[in-house]
Amino acid sequence: MHRQPNSSRQTFPAQDAKWSTTSSAQSARTPRFWPFGSTLNEMDARGGGSLALPAQIDAQVTHRSSPQLRPHLIRSGQITSPARRCGLAIDRFYRHLTDQTNRPSCKSLRRRKDRSLSALTDEQIHTYHDQGFLIVREAFNRSQIDRFMKHAKADPLLARDVKHNQNYDDDDGIDTRLVNRPRLDDDIYTAFGISERIAGRCAALYDDRMRHFYHLNMQKEPNTGGWQYHQDYGYHYKEFLYPKFVSVMLALDPATKKNGCLRVVPGSNKLGRLEHLQSGSQLITDPERLALVLKEMDEVHCELEPGDAMFFDGNILHASAPNVSDRPRWSMIYAYVPASNPCVLDPLPEPMLDDPIETLDDAAVDAIADRHWASIQQAC
Repeated sequence: MHRQPNSSRQTFPAQDAKWSTTSSAQSARTPRFWPFGSTLNEMDARGGGSLALPAQIDAQVTHRSSPQLRPHLIRSGQITSPARRCGLAIDRFYRHLTDQTNRPSCKSLRRRKDRSLSALTDEQIHTYHDQGFLIVREAFNRSQIDRFMKHAKADPLLARDVKHNQNYDDDDGIDTRLVNRPRLDDDIYTAFGISERIAGRCAALYDDRMRHFYHLNMQKEPNTGGWQYHQDYGYHYKEFLYPKFVSVMLALDPATKKNGCLRVVPGSNKLGRLEHLQSGSQLITDPERLALVLKEMDEVHCELEPGDAMFFDGNILHASAPNVSDRPRWSMIYAYVPASNPCVLDPLPEPMLDDPIETLDDAAVDAIADRHWASIQQAC
């Protein structure tokens, strides 16, 4: 026999923080409604919140609540009505459905300082996975790029670490200048790469946290070489189990056809990993297979302005011609691997492959840039 419902609304403390605790901000964003048409109000009176239960729930729900719920719900006279206990169970289930819709996936990046910096639309994410690449215009503004270049041009360590990448087997090939950074440092090069604007967007593309693999400073000075067609996963498939691999080209100078901008074959990411051959210090896609691909698929030139970022899949075919202009084309390349893609090398080439990175907002990037500039001044 059930107690008769009162005409007024009855409140009681929430007993399970897993389901009942909701921030006031989230409550404001997502009003919750009972299946019976009454609004569920939430208050943060004691940190765990409290529930306001419509009295008519007793009259509409008469079956008994699950015995498994009772240890969590029954507290010395606080909840005695089986109908009310069942009502709370329904509410908890409804909260679960609503929270699963509004809560970020557990695989999502955990530290979102400013979601607008890493926001991508569903259309952009679809384009990336369908075509194999995505260009984000003005990923960084011009003042941020100018600051980056000020550091890079003045940094004696960057100049010291420049290597020359030979493009072809014969002596006619012209080299490409680059600086390889397999580690994360307290400098502006790392800070830009692990920012929300770069790594945050990589995480959004794969709905996963990211592990840093390497970053490169590409210095295409006038009359320096390019890269033949290849896949990044063609270089690194022995290191990772799955072809989930994303590279990002951040333009520091204008990238045009004349100075050797990147060329890609849209949709070639769906071809799988192709065979690669050694050519100088590069790996190149098997020429016979490449000829068949280019016979069936088009290539496009990806011209960029300073601050534009191009995200491309590990299996997309891409290349760049030599810089035959009188202007330089500098860029940064950042390579990331989703946390769910295991590295199969033992031991790991770099300890940071163990842990996903924590991304930085603009304020944190600026703080690192300030420290880096101070160290450059001391070195000079």
